[in-house]
Amino acid sequence: MKIIVMTFAMFSCLAATTYADTENLKLGCSERFREEEAKVLRQAPQGAKRTGRHHLRIKWTAGFREFADKAPYGDEFLEGTAYYYCGYNKTANIHLIHEQIDGLFTGILVDNASGKILPGGEKVSFSSDLSKYLAQVQPDGLDGEEWYVYQRNGQLVWKGLSGISEHHPKLNYDYFIVELSAPKWNGQGELEATGICASEREKAKKKETTVTLKRVGRSWKWLPELLCPKTSMP
Repeated sequence: MKIIVMTFAMFSCLAATTYADTENLKLGCSERFREEEAKVLRQAPQGAKRTGRHHLRIKWTAGFREFADKAPYGDEFLEGTAYYYCGYNKTANIHLIHEQIDGLFTGILVDNASGKILPGGEKVSFSSDLSKYLAQVQPDGLDGEEWYVYQRNGQLVWKGLSGISEHHPKLNYDYFIVELSAPKWNGQGELEATGICASEREKAKKKETTVTLKRVGRSWKWLPELLCPKTSMP
């Protein structure tokens, strides 16, 4: 499904840095993750290194994991597979590896205690009790992100987009009527985000609302629901 949003989607991710309070449960790739990898490799507690130009090795407490790129090589191509080390989070005891598969920019987590590989993203943030985590993924050509919530063992809980979409009744495409940004975990272990009607985006005084992902029956919804005018249709 192609989402059309009247905004420029930037490919970016946060630096792999430890912060105070709940911020110390975030991990991500810097905008210069290729150039900075040699420095970031030093964060691995048991060690991580390049054993070849297209081969990455990460040690965990009782072994190691290896990641090999697949041709065609070169940043100018959105083909092939490439891996880069993005950092280690001591609190979660997790390594993050940037993974590019053709035009999909995502990530892989390696549990430093067990060596288990878990699904990740360019940016990952854990709930305060470490029972769940959010992974943010950037597919090429998507104006927005794909968001995934996993249990700590990697089991998928929920997936969605960084927006709430409507279907255009005449032109037969989906578009964001609500845009979501700044996702974070609250003290109750729920995922929150800042929601704004697409029609409000260009206004000087934007009306932003904090929305929370809630289980409603067998589905999930961002609440409170934002009532946005459908005149915002592109």
